[in-house]
Amino acid sequence: MTALRTLLIAGVLTVACSGLVITGAPLGVIERGLGDALTFAAYLPVLQMLRVIVGELPAMARARDAFGALPQQGRDTGALVLATGLGSVLTTGAHALIAPLLPKDAPEPLRRQMALISLRGISFSAFWSPFAVSVAFGTQYMPETASAAHTLMGLGLAAVIFILAWRLEGGGSLTAG
Repeated sequence: MTALRTLLIAGVLTVACSGLVITGAPLGVIERGLGDALTFAAYLPVLQMLRVIVGELPAMARARDAFGALPQQGRDTGALVLATGLGSVLTTGAHALIAPLLPKDAPEPLRRQMALISLRGISFSAFWSPFAVSVAFGTQYMPETASAAHTLMGLGLAAVIFILAWRLEGGGSLTAG
C-alpha cells in the first residue's frame, strides 16, 4: 500500500512538472518549490528527535504516570488544553511533546484518539495565537487594530467553537470520535 501511494505521488508530481514544461513555465519554479518542500522535510527528523529525547526524560516518565492515572475524560481534556497551549507557539512541534504522554506500547485506537485530540487543540490555537498565520494576516490587513484585539477575538471564537464541539459530542468526552 505504501509503495502504491509513493508511486501515485510521484506520478502526480511528474504530470504536474510535465505540464509546467509543456506550458513554457520557467523551470526555476520547480527548483524553488522543491527547495521550500525540503525545508519542511528537514523539520520532520527534528520533531522525531525531540519526541524521543522528551520521551526519555525522567520528568516525562512522571508526567506519563500521572497522565495515565487520570480518568479518560481528564486525559482527553488535559491533552486538548496542552495541545492548544503548545500549538500556539510550536504548531506542528506540539505533537512531538504530547506524544510521549502515552506509553510506548499504547494500543492503536488510543494513539489515534490522542492524535485527533492533539490536532483539534492545535487547530484551536490558529484562531488566536499571535504566532499563527491567520492572526498575522488579520494584523496585516487591519493595521489600525491592535494585535491584542485580534488575539482576544480569536480566543473568543475558539472558545465558542470549543463549547459547540463539546456540546455536539454530548457534553462528555472531548475526543474527535
